[in-house]
Amino acid sequence: MTEDDAAERLHWALRYADWTEEDWKRVIWSYECSVEKSKDLPTVWVFCTAYEKWDKECIQSYEKEGEVKRMV
Repeated sequence: MTEDDAAERLHWALRYADWTEEDWKRVIWSYECSVEKSKDLPTVWVFCTAYEKWDKECIQSYEKEGEVKRMV
């Protein structure tokens, strides 16, 4: 996750933090699945507390090249 992605997610969460259950019942959710075939990346294990889960030291980003991607 990039810094921009994290900032957008935080902005979204703060924007809707005060919504009630009734507000959320008016939202239509869509289920999507992205299937990708690209270079296999090595598994990286990171151990941290729940408080640290968005800490930059606990997140690894990467760039993909030559991927094949389908949305279903």
